[in-house]
Amino acid sequence: MTASSHVPSGWHRADIIAAVRKRGSTLSEMGRNIGLAPKSMHWALGKRHPRANVAISKFIGVPLHELWPSFYPAPLAEATPENALLSRKKAS
Repeated sequence: MTASSHVPSGWHRADIIAAVRKRGSTLSEMGRNIGLAPKSMHWALGKRHPRANVAISKFIGVPLHELWPSFYPAPLAEATPENALLSRKKAS
């Protein structure tokens, strides 16, 4: 596999669970608090489940695109005068 074909895998499910526990909760408890079945929260560790994914992301303070880059692409750079100037320089 070449470096250009590498797809970022994001966080390992055990690391997400550990981050939730370090902040004093469990996935099951989080699920109950937002009205989802506890199994939905565990299922969301490896599948796209926006409601559960967002809850986990907010709770541990890590953007969705870092936890699950294959489900949630990184946001584009904000359009600012500085970014426009940089992109013009690159194009030259």
